Amino acid sequence: MNCPHCDEKVPLTWGRYFKAAFQHHLCPSCGKRFKVIVTASSFVVLLVATVIAAGMPAVVAFFLAHNFWYTIGAYVFFVVVLVLPFDRWLDSHVRPVKPVD
Repeated sequence: MNCPHCDEKVPLTWGRYFKAAFQHHLCPSCGKRFKVIVTASSFVVLLVATVIAAGMPAVVAFFLAHNFWYTIGAYVFFVVVLVLPFDRWLDSHVRPVKPVD
């Protein structure tokens, strides 16, 4: 993603991804804040990816183990392993940014 103030490329590391409360980021070059905009289309894409990548394996885990906690564990595991990296990729490559005054 690029800073809207100085147009410097800002790499979205895991540290920046988890520290960014409400999608607010700080440019390391100019020191100004900007926000990643979560559009409706990117939210729907992430929701569908969550259902497919985490929900379906959780349902399979429930039918195989017949245990609620295995289902929850499978869901959390697949969200962490598949959905969070996809959301980080969306933030850094697809979602638009705007300056925060």
